[in-house]
Amino acid sequence: MSDGLLILEINDAGIEAHRASGPAAPPSPGYALVDDAGVMVGRAAFESARRRPRSVNHRFWSELDTEPLPRPFPAELSTADLAHAHLEQIWAEVREGADRVILAVPGTEAEQRLGLLLGIARACEIPVVGMVDAAVAAASGASGRRLLHLDVQLHRVVVTELEQGRELVRGAVHALPGVGLAALQDVWARSIASSFVKKTRFDPLHGADSEQELYTKLPDLLLRLRDQGAAQMEIAAQERNHTLSVSREELVTAVDSEYDSIVHLLHRQGGAESMVLVSSRALLPGLLERLGKSGLPRVEALSAGAAAAGAQRHSGVLCASGESLPFITRLPLHAPQSRGSAPSAPTMPSHVLHQGLAHPLADGTFVVGSAVAPGQAGLRLEAAPPEACRLHLRGGRLVLESRDGSCTLNGAAVDGPMEVGTGDRIDVAGTQLWLIRTLEPVESDAPTPD
Repeated sequence: MSDGLLILEINDAGIEAHRASGPAAPPSPGYALVDDAGVMVGRAAFESARRRPRSVNHRFWSELDTEPLPRPFPAELSTADLAHAHLEQIWAEVREGADRVILAVPGTEAEQRLGLLLGIARACEIPVVGMVDAAVAAASGASGRRLLHLDVQLHRVVVTELEQGRELVRGAVHALPGVGLAALQDVWARSIASSFVKKTRFDPLHGADSEQELYTKLPDLLLRLRDQGAAQMEIAAQERNHTLSVSREELVTAVDSEYDSIVHLLHRQGGAESMVLVSSRALLPGLLERLGKSGLPRVEALSAGAAAAGAQRHSGVLCASGESLPFITRLPLHAPQSRGSAPSAPTMPSHVLHQGLAHPLADGTFVVGSAVAPGQAGLRLEAAPPEACRLHLRGGRLVLESRDGSCTLNGAAVDGPMEVGTGDRIDVAGTQLWLIRTLEPVESDAPTPD
């Protein structure tokens, strides 16, 4: 696959950019803040949203049009203008080396909004060559006659029906408005603030700065509570640091009714007869377990970037030319080679990708499990067996072993040593790991999660 191909996944939660080697930039939230200095978008806008709520818009992707925004926004400004600013900023960050771009977007987008999105992308001088339903792309690596793709976006839950016959075909798309990430984060923020008051007499929602700090730190807390029973949150206010231990059970209880709505939506669309594919945005604390206990027989978690990986695999089908590009809602079961390319052996991975962090592989053994010691080459997962699997890198080959059968490779059981390559997915205790290859050494000051 040419490294010049870039995938932009866009929905109301924001924009994610991926190359064949992995993420091209951190996810950019779908937030815009407008003031006298201009338009601020993405992470910077999200991290100022609670301080200046009247100046923030986080619905411009879900309500994309050219109509003027209401006051207090300037009369000449529309949601399309905010989307343009957001897309332009991302393109400036990731454009180097990208000569073709595929857009992966939700199936809930109407035809006129897809046309407007394509026009905005071209106004940013983005070389868009294809558009695909993100759920179809994400599900293209799954097996099963009938599939349901579950995604939790910023303002809605989206369930996409898919059928596999001679090809993967999208069916009906169902939206559950009002139960998106924004609403869930509001519930969790109130629950955490209540616990702070009870245990420290400090209310982080009382001041704009402390409220903003709570919301800024909330996404990282949710990530940690995927695999942990409890995690610490610290908020600085009034020249003091206030610390609280937040339990996963507390957060799950707070959104019990919202999780029930998601379960009911899946059951109404035939979840008892389907495999449910859960997007990485929907891997919220306790939700996967709730789905597994709700009578849904087959639930599989997708990794971050699953839609981009599917679009990369099928780029030979998706890439087109012309002013009007088709919106692809069906894909062949086996991805054809890109035009002009020849079949090649799997490339050697350089890193194991887990929750956005790339852990380097080196000559020797890389261990995944709950017993990985500090300083040992590997990845510690508390919910996994002591040594769930081992990756042996020797002589230009990477071999996966699972002694107790506690992991799968690309959805299939690992019943002996198996050679693996770039793009392969390893599932361990409900957590997905991806084998990737970076073009440059990865340098990060971020600590490796326990």
